[in-house]
Amino acid sequence: KKAGADDPLAAALEEAVRNGRETLDTLRASIPDGAGEQALPVDLNTVVRDILKLSTPRLLAAGVVVDWQPAPELPAIPGRVTQLSTLFKQLVDNAVEALHESRGGPRELRVATLGGIDHLEVVIEDSGPGIPDEWRFKVFEPFFTTKGADQHHLGMGLAIAQEIVARHGGTLDIDAAYRSGCRMRVQLPCASGGPA
Repeated sequence: KKAGADDPLAAALEEAVRNGRETLDTLRASIPDGAGEQALPVDLNTVVRDILKLSTPRLLAAGVVVDWQPAPELPAIPGRVTQLSTLFKQLVDNAVEALHESRGGPRELRVATLGGIDHLEVVIEDSGPGIPDEWRFKVFEPFFTTKGADQHHLGMGLAIAQEIVARHGGTLDIDAAYRSGCRMRVQLPCASGGPA
């Protein structure tokens, strides 16, 4: 007899653990590993610029005005280009989707890179509706989506972004004080604490 067969609480716990493992497996499978891509010195300005170029047709079609403000000089950071490209593509795509939800007003996307003493920062701001305070952490959970079921969104974009940032020893957060839309901040270490 299985341990949870007579105890509904134990059965529910077993199911929750099983579902959690399946969710983590799905999340890990969704993140490209670059076929064993090694961590190499990466120029974040180049990675972000390339993602903005790749996203240009979608940005133009949505009527989004882009303000790209790269730092004049950034040190290379240890990273995996494929994963970092996926990270910034997810964040730009998320911003464009938020701008689609805007009813009127300017559709603006500001992307900036900043150098720090021990880390680099990429700031992505959109003039969309913003993220309510009660969702500020929930949006990073796998399968959480604010889109309707008919929109075919899996709710994996920000979960994938968060996992990639964590793999690179960095942080990803939403600036709760920003009220003109949404401001995402990605901080990645310059040397130690890089990707595993």
